[in-house]
Amino acid sequence: MANKLSEKQKLWARYFLNPDPELGTFFNATRSAEKAGYAGEYQSHANAGHSNRNSKMVQAYMDKLYKEQFDSAGITVEKVLSDLELTRMTALQRGELSVARQCSHDQGKYLKMFVDRIEQVQTVEEASTGELAQLLRYVIDKIDDPDITEILKGPSGTVTRAGDIVPTERNKATN
Repeated sequence: MANKLSEKQKLWARYFLNPDPELGTFFNATRSAEKAGYAGEYQSHANAGHSNRNSKMVQAYMDKLYKEQFDSAGITVEKVLSDLELTRMTALQRGELSVARQCSHDQGKYLKMFVDRIEQVQTVEEASTGELAQLLRYVIDKIDDPDITEILKGPSGTVTRAGDIVPTERNKATN
């Protein structure tokens, strides 16, 4: 595969990010593929849309398009944070505490004071046997159901309780 986006992929990205309701393509990968001229019927368009949506190169191109839109509109991080603070202060003066709270929450999210979900640092395939064993010990410690603990045991009963993980011949070789 080439290290360059095709014109169809670029067109797909522009359709995908276009909020015009007449087009009906905004964040619709399948419809965007159809509009961009991908051949075939619905399933082909769905496959092309899915591929584009998951392509790192297409994602990078869409990020570039977003940045251009924000730059041309004068939207910066500083402006957004300033607007949030102004809205928060106005809401407090009016007694609109839920609005003020949401503004504070959004400011805190930007500052990474809290997260909505745990960020995955690596995939299971990338983890070492030791890291997987540590994760398995943690899971077993949290499960207080003998039936589930029994299911987690290997064919030779290699996992019995937390900390009782016995390396098999296969994972001894990978460590």
